[in-house]
Amino acid sequence: MANWILGHSDRFKALVSHAGVYDCAACSERPRNCGFQCGPGAAPWDNPEIYAKLSPSFYAKEFKTPTLVIHGERDYRVPFGQDYSCSRR
Repeated sequence: MANWILGHSDRFKALVSHAGVYDCAACSERPRNCGFQCGPGAAPWDNPEIYAKLSPSFYAKEFKTPTLVIHGERDYRVPFGQDYSCSRR
């Protein structure tokens, strides 16, 4: 949720993204493992609009809030690349 807030609000002075989903399409093959259900179970190529609406990656240009990104390589729920991508924005 913190990653989504980054692109939609400047209400907070800082945020913490702990094992957060950044790109829903990249997590689409195992949405339950990512802990974040993107879309109505459709594949990204079947319903790209819902992925664009729900993925924090589509709002990265709006990120202004300083964010502490925490992720462990042994977190099997969310792929390591999700937070790595977020921290590079």
